[in-house]
Amino acid sequence: AATTDEPQVRSEALWTLSNGISRGSQEQVAAMVQMGCTRVFMDAIRGADARCQERGIHALDELLNKGSRMPGENVYASAIATLEGVAWLDDLEVAQGNVGEIAASIRRTLQQCAPATTPGRTEDEEEKEDPGSDPPSS
Repeated sequence: AATTDEPQVRSEALWTLSNGISRGSQEQVAAMVQMGCTRVFMDAIRGADARCQERGIHALDELLNKGSRMPGENVYASAIATLEGVAWLDDLEVAQGNVGEIAASIRRTLQQCAPATTPGRTEDEEEKEDPGSDPPSS
């Protein structure tokens, strides 16, 4: 894990891990996740260095994209949601530019792929729970 306080070293380590996610095979990515890269990305997002935050959010977005191309459940979405939920996205969604857009996209993906472990319900889920709340149509 990237445990140094040196921003340049952390940034380079995150670039390396991120490249492994984006260019690695499904087997390589699964091994990286098993070894804890998801936690490294989450730590980077919470850090003070903007470059590391951006690299971490991009890496998680790419990880979710990889998971969506696998058959069946997006196991990476489940892993991220189980690890941290989506509360960490709150501050990022109000960020300017690309980071805010990616954070919002990640939240939507997590809520679609792992709704049982992510707070907040979609409109469809609310309607299924309380179908009588709609006004009668005339």
